[in-house]
Amino acid sequence: MINLFIFNKATGINILGWIGLCSGLTGIFISSLVAWFNTLRNAKIIGVFSELKFERYGGMYKPMELNGVVKPFFILKNIGARPAVIEGVRLRFIFDRKPFFAHSYLVSTDKKIDEEFIGYVLPFNEILKNELTFKTDKKNFLRIENLAGNVSIELKLINKNNWVSIKTNSTNFSFTREEVRVDESKKSSSDFYSKPVSKSFKAYTQEKN
Repeated sequence: MINLFIFNKATGINILGWIGLCSGLTGIFISSLVAWFNTLRNAKIIGVFSELKFERYGGMYKPMELNGVVKPFFILKNIGARPAVIEGVRLRFIFDRKPFFAHSYLVSTDKKIDEEFIGYVLPFNEILKNELTFKTDKKNFLRIENLAGNVSIELKLINKNNWVSIKTNSTNFSFTREEVRVDESKKSSSDFYSKPVSKSFKAYTQEKN
């Protein structure tokens, strides 16, 4: 009976020891998980894209056409724990599987001087509203044949070699032929005029040739 009592006591102590060890390991795991989620998790950026505004210029008997300047309306949010250091922002357009890019620049409304984009630091849970305008060679728009297009936001993050595409809502849109290029017969004699074209991201029907 004495030996059986000792055995049962030792077994109880072992069980309590295992319970204590498991509790300790569980605490360490939870602490590590919380630390990773709150401070160690890599930056992750998502966005909401609502509209694009394209500039069109004409005048002096020249037809109105897209000039390659684009103002996008979007916001970015960092849902990762670490700050996101953004070195560059660009738009990637695709028409008929042929991509081209529009790169960002800042516009000073007072001095009317194009300023170089120097970057953003986006902390955790912060929202960034776009204030950038983007430029591309207007020839990219003039040679569009498939009028159904897609645009995405791409970021160049610090210490990353490649550009990263940001997950957003649907970004499909389409032009009419009058918006992309104007027939030569529609030239104006005014010295200079402009008329922007705004595009929201909605379902579209591809134009038939």
